[in-house]
Amino acid sequence: MKIILSLLLHSLISSGGVSARRGKRGNMKDPPKQGVFLNANQPSNQIGVWESLSDGSLLWRGRYDTGGVGYPDPLDAENLDDLGSSNSVHYHVFNDKQYLLAVNGGGPQNDPSISIFEIEPDLELVLKDTVPTQGTFPCSIAGYADRACVATCAFNSTLECFHINPDDSTLMPEYHYDFEMGLPAPTGRPNRVSAALGIGNIAFSPDGKAIGAIVKGTSVLSDDEGNHENAQAGLHVFVTTEDDSSEISRYADPIFQPLPNEAIPFAFTWRRGASDDELIAMSVNIAGESLDFPECDENIACYSSITSILVDLSQEVPSISKAFDVALGNIDGCWIDYFDGYVYTGNFFSDSITSAETSSSGEITVKKETPIGADTIPNDIVVLGQKLDNSLFIYSENQGTEVIGVHQIIDKEYIKVLPSAPVPTGRTKDAWKGNNGLAATTLSEYDLFEFYDYKPKKK
Repeated sequence: MKIILSLLLHSLISSGGVSARRGKRGNMKDPPKQGVFLNANQPSNQIGVWESLSDGSLLWRGRYDTGGVGYPDPLDAENLDDLGSSNSVHYHVFNDKQYLLAVNGGGPQNDPSISIFEIEPDLELVLKDTVPTQGTFPCSIAGYADRACVATCAFNSTLECFHINPDDSTLMPEYHYDFEMGLPAPTGRPNRVSAALGIGNIAFSPDGKAIGAIVKGTSVLSDDEGNHENAQAGLHVFVTTEDDSSEISRYADPIFQPLPNEAIPFAFTWRRGASDDELIAMSVNIAGESLDFPECDENIACYSSITSILVDLSQEVPSISKAFDVALGNIDGCWIDYFDGYVYTGNFFSDSITSAETSSSGEITVKKETPIGADTIPNDIVVLGQKLDNSLFIYSENQGTEVIGVHQIIDKEYIKVLPSAPVPTGRTKDAWKGNNGLAATTLSEYDLFEFYDYKPKKK
């Protein structure tokens, strides 16, 4: 159990990448590629890029400098959970461009920033801007249309949002919210919050009408660092507006749904609700039913859960409420992603991925837990857009085996484990390994071809 507790509380040497031919829309010689992207969290930070081939396997394409400073843990040779179990890199499409957003933790000297890349059809990354954050230690980032938001996750914690200039893809600050958490810095890690406290991740809803921030809050695991009332576990939801007038903020003050303090809601994702004015947020919670976690026995319920939260935008004052809760059947669900009616969780002690069916009313039905290999310690997981043959793949960042796990999703609930791809070595020791954050192309291959007006040659 001490090992488990310790794990949880941790939470090609060129910068050029692979050169390839780039065509114009409607005149491309090669098909556009789907990619998987890893935040390296190096002191001189980089993004690693793999191409996802037709069978889901990964082909290394190169690494690209972010222009910012990462923050690998100097006290942890394994670099476990250095970015606080968050989505530190994000893919989205806007203004006929593919974008990749990434955080740069800032290092012990506190130089935090975020970076924005344009993704070329051949997966080359073109750095467009790197800008500082006001808050300390950015850990989670999200984008929708011309918006990019980042959560800074140490001390008071903030949500900071930027406008993406459609002409040159640069970033302009437009919103700042201070959570006023007053979180402590872990021993030996200045400017850094622990994995058991503070913001887990942020994410825009599928329609961009809201952005949420899950807060891991207080728990028995935070006792040694002090319980902080302002860090109460739950979901903060900022409703957005399309009005881009300089006099009116595009982000309303948050509404809040608390979750039990004995839970650690590690991450959440969205799906659409039953109507255009309803959204469903789904949070995965570690051991949400026992204050004695991880010291569980046969007399104490100790399991992870998924909680769905309904956000109703139909009223003048939006409402938020807990809709449904279901046990996962393990103690360690820690990451979650959604695709087409199903959510998938990475379970890092159980070395498994769980599939669960969801409904537009918030109901959740756990379907199957699939082991993916001993000591893999999967954390971040991402679902790639469908292939031309409708096959579907999910990728996991496996901290224990230092690989990107490759898995095929069959009939939405069955997981088939395929050969994995090793993470590259870093410029300094092996700082690429650990839980740093994954993103993937969310456009299907068909939509990607349509996006670039690519027409395959007839055989």
